[in-house]
Amino acid sequence: MKKILLVSAVCLLSIVSLFSGCVNVPMDELVQFSIFSFDVEPGIIDQGESANLSWMVIAASSVSIDNGIGSVALTGHRMIAPTQTTTYLLTASNATLTKNATVTITVRSESNESHETTEISIASFEVTPSIINQGESANLSWVVIGATSVRIDNGIGSVGLSGHRIIMPTVTTTYTLTALNAETSKEANVQIYVHVEQPTPPQQTPNIACTTDSTTNKIQVAVADVNIKWNDIVITNTTGSSNCHWAIYDGGGVTNQTTDVMPTSDVTAGDYIFIWYPPGGNVKITMRYVPTNALLGTWTINV
Repeated sequence: MKKILLVSAVCLLSIVSLFSGCVNVPMDELVQFSIFSFDVEPGIIDQGESANLSWMVIAASSVSIDNGIGSVALTGHRMIAPTQTTTYLLTASNATLTKNATVTITVRSESNESHETTEISIASFEVTPSIINQGESANLSWVVIGATSVRIDNGIGSVGLSGHRIIMPTVTTTYTLTALNAETSKEANVQIYVHVEQPTPPQQTPNIACTTDSTTNKIQVAVADVNIKWNDIVITNTTGSSNCHWAIYDGGGVTNQTTDVMPTSDVTAGDYIFIWYPPGGNVKITMRYVPTNALLGTWTINV
């Protein structure tokens, strides 16, 4: 699993480097500066044994590891054989920032094996931040004491006793850490909440049915869907004359509103549009629903 992650990261960095060279954009503007992983396997060794220290850093200009290792590449690994329990510090820098990560390897000796405890302690297992938007990443970190093996689910796999990993789940996810030794095991869980934008449902064009009465010069609402506002409707006439006017009587046809102005009230059955046109004749009225620009209907009335 770790080899696959290392190869993937090297490929990603190669592609980004090529892209940066083509368009003359600094790499640290294309890739987020981060310490993707810093692990040691196994996390516990006997004196005289060795372990594999590995790391993966993104968008840094320099990387170094203490305890005699010194300057290293962005990704790599090193066989180490410390004679005592040792914490390694990785320091990564770019032009503006410095980041650190640590990992500890426990070295057992004859003197401490006789006093070794089988108790496992998961000192910490956390994710930062714990809430992200879909497409963003977070840092999963852990510190375990007294285990001989540590695993994290959801594709991470075997890890050292301490370390961290950049994660980018697409949905809300619970990660489980399982720590084992020869006699016992312990688990810890941590959840990261992923906010997913829900698509906005398309707006539906409402239904309005009207009747006309040339005797009273009214276009009256017979049926209307709920939650339709008069000010979401545009009224036009085909006379082309400035002498043609209308007024809305809302509240079931009770309240007379300002001439040629749409009220903010709901459209309800019984509301009507009163038309006056001094020259007289046929007036064709069109109503259009603004949010969807859909035609609600056309009515002709002889005034």
